[in-house]
Amino acid sequence: MGKIGKDHAKVAGLDIKNISFARLTTLEGMDPNSRFDGLIGLAFPEISAGKVPTFLDHLLQQGLIKDASFSLYMSPNSSALVLGGVDPRYQAGEFRYFPIRDDGYWNVEMESLRLGETFFEGAKNGLVVMFDSGTSRIIVSRPILQFILKETGLEEKVAYEKNAILKRLPVIKLEVDDEIFSIPPTSYMICADDSCYLGIRTSTSFRSPNMMILGDLFLQTYYTHFDYGNMRIGLAKPAHLD
Repeated sequence: MGKIGKDHAKVAGLDIKNISFARLTTLEGMDPNSRFDGLIGLAFPEISAGKVPTFLDHLLQQGLIKDASFSLYMSPNSSALVLGGVDPRYQAGEFRYFPIRDDGYWNVEMESLRLGETFFEGAKNGLVVMFDSGTSRIIVSRPILQFILKETGLEEKVAYEKNAILKRLPVIKLEVDDEIFSIPPTSYMICADDSCYLGIRTSTSFRSPNMMILGDLFLQTYYTHFDYGNMRIGLAKPAHLD
């Protein structure tokens, strides 16, 4: 709960005038002890609170950026949000682009999901996959999670010995437009010191059993271009700068 306000803001040297934001008085669905002061929404105006212009809208309307897009590079020790396009320093390959669904989110329709060579049968009618930097893990429907647990032999919230588990786990593969995007075990397991646990969780809020959210665990595997102007998402192999 909260009220819409306006203020000036400076981000990466950009001076943004009269930017709209929500002053929250009640938090729901977020940990009140989280170590951040707020969130910048980078989806579309259709889902913004009060239908106010988004952060990207303000940048474009005030001529602070020319390219209606942004890109995200994430790695364990260095990350970057590029406003107004892409930075070739962060990519090690060409971008492959896919159209997004017109529903206010960064959603892409994919054809299949598999672990190793075993396909998730529930994806016969396709998958709806959301790219979301505001989600730290990979979130899937209950049927998809059950498929992953069965094929990997993993259990939820159980710690495994790092070297042994990473060697035996299969690669998760997503297919869209005959392109395969791989999620290696190092990108769906969360590891610290000598132990790892599954970084994939389920959500009861999904409207369909064929939905999943690719959060930061996945986004660390690719350099992602969120092309607002052309309604598409681009994925490229990331440069290793650490």
